[in-house]
Amino acid sequence: MELFEGLKTLPNIHPLFVHFPIALLLTSLFLFVLALSIKRNQIFTIAKWNLIIGTLSGVITVITGFIAARSVPHNHEIHMAMITHRNLMLTTVIISLALSIYIFDKKECLPGKKGIIFLIGTILMAACLTIGADFGGKMVFKYGVATELYLKLNPEIDSNDQHQEHDHGHD
Repeated sequence: MELFEGLKTLPNIHPLFVHFPIALLLTSLFLFVLALSIKRNQIFTIAKWNLIIGTLSGVITVITGFIAARSVPHNHEIHMAMITHRNLMLTTVIISLALSIYIFDKKECLPGKKGIIFLIGTILMAACLTIGADFGGKMVFKYGVATELYLKLNPEIDSNDQHQEHDHGHD
């Protein structure tokens, strides 16, 4: 058995980053709900840093996602899922960036309406993230994108020309 054999088969580095924003941003939602419910500033601070670090990792993940989209062969159906995945993940990062900027200098739980509005934004971010991640999972686990199996099952697709079956001009 060779060490890091799976890593050596990756066509791009995007899969190495995808789980960090998912874990951190969803954890931040859970912690914000908890902090606002029991009014604990320590939990609020942990939630804030989960959000900020999750946002930063999300930015990196989106960048690697743009690279990944151009580096793997895919057909039109997969391309449409890719566009939806991309749009949802961009929306997630934009919302999380706005929330992170707003909350960056806050030291205590947000009171009243501000806390509720912030929580609604965090829930919206988490919803976009969850649905977007599902589209990413669908591309890999249903269609086999970026796997050797996809190329074996679709020999008509030239791995050196991933754009042959559709046009990227309408993204």
